[in-house]
Amino acid sequence: MKTLLERIIRQRRRIIFSVVCVMLATSMVVGAGPMSLAAGGISAALCIHIILMFPGQRRLCETSALGLWFATLLPLPVESLPMLTAAGAALFWTFLYGSWTERAGWHLAQSSHSKVNIEQPANEVWKSLIPGESHPDDYWAGNLVDFDHDAEEQDTVYLRFDNKGAMPEEMTLTYLERDPGKFCRYYLERDGRSGFEDMTVTVQLSEPIPGTCHVETSMEQHGVSVGSALLYWFDDSYGDELGAFAETVSRRRKWAIDSKGLAGASRAAA
Repeated sequence: MKTLLERIIRQRRRIIFSVVCVMLATSMVVGAGPMSLAAGGISAALCIHIILMFPGQRRLCETSALGLWFATLLPLPVESLPMLTAAGAALFWTFLYGSWTERAGWHLAQSSHSKVNIEQPANEVWKSLIPGESHPDDYWAGNLVDFDHDAEEQDTVYLRFDNKGAMPEEMTLTYLERDPGKFCRYYLERDGRSGFEDMTVTVQLSEPIPGTCHVETSMEQHGVSVGSALLYWFDDSYGDELGAFAETVSRRRKWAIDSKGLAGASRAAA
């Protein structure tokens, strides 16, 4: 499980954006100064509360902050700010995250870059991180059911993931470049599933210290809906997944080491 601090840090973009909008709005009403700083502090506290207690409603942070900023631009009495802020928040929620941008054909390209250090050899990290490079049970997320390599195209792998009781979710992974245990670049497609944009993933592994792996990854997507692109960016989704991978692998390693220690102790006692 991620610590509370890690969850907050991962949402830093959302928090900073909301705080800046609230401070700008407050400055427009009462002027820059202590009141603006206090409003920024309250905004940060409210964002953190929503992120931790109501993560499914986290988009309220940026949409409410934008709603307040928009309300201060209107030449209306200060008393109307609460009502106008609520209306503005609903407006921005629809404008930023509504499906209308997808129907209108508005799409974006996006990329994400992440890196992490893991106390495990690169060849072991490779088996856990790249689907289809080892037994399905070795895949870090624990949801890879099975896979098949294309009989004619060895660079193509058909993956099947657990879909929580429904039919397995199928994906196609095609290697564009590959140096086992060190580097790969692949294209990932999800078959017959809307709401998922195909992506190109690059993974590079190195061992600056023997037994410790430095992982650098990047992800590129094209044709992403405006709402999805914003959500990915505010959530730092790809960085969050790499962090979860590092945590899972480290936990498994600790469990394996502890198990060996217990087994050794049991043999010694015998």
